[in-house]
Amino acid sequence: MDVFRFKDIVLVFILSFIYTVLEHGVMELVVMIMNNVQWFTITLPYEFLWQRYCNPFPYQSIVSQRATNKEILLIEMLRKYLVSSSGLFFLSQVFQWVNWIRRLRSLGEGLGDFKTYTINSNGVRGNWIYSNNRISASNHDIIIFFIPGGLNGYGKGNAEMYTEYLSILSINLLEQGFGNPLIFIPQSTASHHSTYTEIIPFLLKSYQYVLKQRVSRHTQIVIAGDSTGGTLALTLLLQISQPSPLISKIIKHNMDSFQWKKPQAILLISPICDIERTTSTSKGCDYITATVLSKWRNNYVPDAIFDSESTRSNELVYYNPGMNRDTLSWKKARPEIGMFLSFGSEELVASDTIKYALFLSSKCHIKLRQDRQVAQIHNWALVNFYTEDRVDHREVSLQIYSGALSRMLLWSSSSYVNLRSKEPTNVIKLDEDHT
Repeated sequence: MDVFRFKDIVLVFILSFIYTVLEHGVMELVVMIMNNVQWFTITLPYEFLWQRYCNPFPYQSIVSQRATNKEILLIEMLRKYLVSSSGLFFLSQVFQWVNWIRRLRSLGEGLGDFKTYTINSNGVRGNWIYSNNRISASNHDIIIFFIPGGLNGYGKGNAEMYTEYLSILSINLLEQGFGNPLIFIPQSTASHHSTYTEIIPFLLKSYQYVLKQRVSRHTQIVIAGDSTGGTLALTLLLQISQPSPLISKIIKHNMDSFQWKKPQAILLISPICDIERTTSTSKGCDYITATVLSKWRNNYVPDAIFDSESTRSNELVYYNPGMNRDTLSWKKARPEIGMFLSFGSEELVASDTIKYALFLSSKCHIKLRQDRQVAQIHNWALVNFYTEDRVDHREVSLQIYSGALSRMLLWSSSSYVNLRSKEPTNVIKLDEDHT
């Protein structure tokens, strides 16, 4: 697929306006435009021109020196959006339209035969990404359970925003030697899954659905997530090995006797390792701030969901897994093979991520590889995917992750020993400097 160009950005705006009118009426659109017209016409141009053209290059931030114009604009827009949340952008329906238009415009070039199927039944909602010519076979050698992060907090990720990204990841997995990759993206709803006691049971039920539907004896499972989705992935890992008292009470009727299967590997992209963070150590490059993290945390774990302070204390090590320092629980929950942890050097939470990785590897003896991307910000993989001007820069994270998964899982897969399997490609990119 072609890179995400300025015409695609304009398309997102136009479709967002159309969606606003269809769902909320013309007056809602007028109010939204009036509330943001000063920022779009004065503040945004000023910030952009100052960073890119007025401020001498040596005095620009390390991120600004590396970033494209689109990334600088996106960072400023995200800062505005996360503070005010007054606009109706980054919506699931809008990105579904955008994906359909981009695929039609390019005739599906670069996406192979991979398609998307939406499931919404029995409390499970999400998107399957699959190869149309391989889905009839049940022998999936790798299934990725990808929990999307959200610009509105925990459990509010937009699955459609990841469809194109993960479709290309599936193609890269084929190039690495996997025979039949499959990806599931759980799609929670803000109205029903907004707190810890709603999101985690939903993810457990979704994971149970994946295990029942498509997992065979030779299938290797990867739990992955980015941003807040990475935090939820860690919570899910702990809940699978030993559900917390509060969650056990919620799920006991239909999932208590289920035989859970731990994943072989974990892939985390910019996880929030301390959701209780109240101070900022950022150099001002990142769009995530301590205020934003605090707002997300208050929505995710409000006091109302706990009947006592002792209940909150017992659940703390689950809903804030990055601060769980119980080595026994991590040794019990650890994936069979290991973890791959990717983050940007200029993230607000970069120091938390490094400390957490050191704890898991040194104290819990979990085989873990850090992928610290210099001059990158929070959720760098998806940001680059939508803002880079060159395809190789746009898809570099996909090459890194598919290469890492091939090294971790490929030898154990049944497809790799098949005489018709492909040899891994581009594995050397895993060790190159991508800054």
